[in-house]
Amino acid sequence: LCAFFAANDYSDLKGELMLLGRLIGARFVLDARENPFAAATIVKEPGDGHVEWSRSCALAYAFRGATGDEGAAQVRMAMRRKPAIVEPVVRKLAEHHKRTQEPTPPP
Repeated sequence: LCAFFAANDYSDLKGELMLLGRLIGARFVLDARENPFAAATIVKEPGDGHVEWSRSCALAYAFRGATGDEGAAQVRMAMRRKPAIVEPVVRKLAEHHKRTQEPTPPP
């Protein structure tokens, strides 16, 4: 069993689930959900009052093993033997992720 806590509620979670689900074929046993023990950091710059914020451990999810999906199994094998083969797939997923992420407004 492998449990994860996504740092924030938009790009981290989406990217992690995309890679784990589509590329690795992870078998999720706990769907992503709000973590009741999440934290936030708020930084206020002196002078101009500009505020930045970020969340940590915002969401939790877990998986155990991977599906029997042949495509995911081939990717796992390629990652172990020839990581360069997997790079174009990861780059394609990263570009899709970059185009579709939606930042959450600060609290």
